[in-house]
Amino acid sequence: MPSSHFHQLSTILELIIYTNPQSILDIGVGFGKYGLLAREYLEIWGPNSTLNQWERKIDGIEAFEDYLTPTHSYIYDQILIGDAREILGGLNSDYDLILLIAVLEYLDHASGIELIENCLRVSRNILISTDKSLRPTTNPFGNPFEAKKFLWEKRQFAFLTNRFFVADPIGDTLICFSGTDLPQVKKAYKWTKVKSRVNMFLPFIHGLRKIRIRSAKR
Repeated sequence: MPSSHFHQLSTILELIIYTNPQSILDIGVGFGKYGLLAREYLEIWGPNSTLNQWERKIDGIEAFEDYLTPTHSYIYDQILIGDAREILGGLNSDYDLILLIAVLEYLDHASGIELIENCLRVSRNILISTDKSLRPTTNPFGNPFEAKKFLWEKRQFAFLTNRFFVADPIGDTLICFSGTDLPQVKKAYKWTKVKSRVNMFLPFIHGLRKIRIRSAKR
């Protein structure tokens, strides 16, 4: 189906923002939400934003052309139709980040490895999210490519020399980041989680201070 788990949206968007790519290739664009979110938070929220005058390059690849709508034409600079493994082999562009969201589970293991390796030939970084279940797609919309074939686990990504796994809040997906910018992305992501935990406990800390002040006045 042209969609994926909503629980992972904020996590994936954070990783995109921390990478701060000038160019993105979204493989398996589906409904186009990650292209849209990247365009919104990298451009509209950017320091030099001008509506409809995009400064960043966001391209896509989609195997099932019927998913595409006029919205895709607005969001993406170009969308190539076909098998991503074949298309990547003929690309002359270099990207800062490739998004591989809800794609790997629809390929067998060997094809998935081939796709990832091809991605890393044309991109500095790759962000992967794959289902932790092989439950069939409930509504494939006539898409012949919507048949899950392989369940990816962390050990299957051992061939990536630098990788960083991020916890999905619900646990439905396995999220992996790999690439040149991994140190800065990992540091930014972990620092955000630390600040989040601190903010969670701040009301409790302030409450204790008030109790101490009242006790001291007595």
